[in-house]
Amino acid sequence: MLDYLYNAGYMKTFNELRMEAPEVVRIRYHKLVNVLYNEFGVPFKADFTPDPSSPASGLLVKKWTSIIRMQRKVCRELFSSKTP
Repeated sequence: MLDYLYNAGYMKTFNELRMEAPEVVRIRYHKLVNVLYNEFGVPFKADFTPDPSSPASGLLVKKWTSIIRMQRKVCRELFSSKTP
């Protein structure tokens, strides 16, 4: 989400979510955060730095687009088939 907000130019929303998200994740998913750190050595990264050159950059938009295409295809198939 942060990557999308940053790339779309929603800087105010990006900054607000970036400040709130780590606390929400710590509160709601504290067990997962602890397991990731204790068993796998993965630290909880509280800060997000956008990287437009990252392969994951723009991935959310691509996923949304593919879902909409799939929905259109399903609707076409449902409505174009003739019912007896």
